[in-house]
Amino acid sequence: MEKATEILVKYHGDGNPESAIVALELEEMSEVISVSGAHSRWWDIRGLFNTRANRYRSFLIIAFALFSELDLPPTR
Repeated sequence: MEKATEILVKYHGDGNPESAIVALELEEMSEVISVSGAHSRWWDIRGLFNTRANRYRSFLIIAFALFSELDLPPTR
């Protein structure tokens, strides 16, 4: 969080660490991380299957990948 604060102060706060915009952006970043789970493990794939639409999309991707690997003879 310290590195993020440094970057925000440099580019958005004009060198002022007490800037209101820096405080607002840090608060927004913290909220997004806590809500979206951006801090979770990279291999957490529950998001791919948690809704019906996501399951459908995941199935399509898996089916496309599997069928593209088949070496079928060309049809006439």
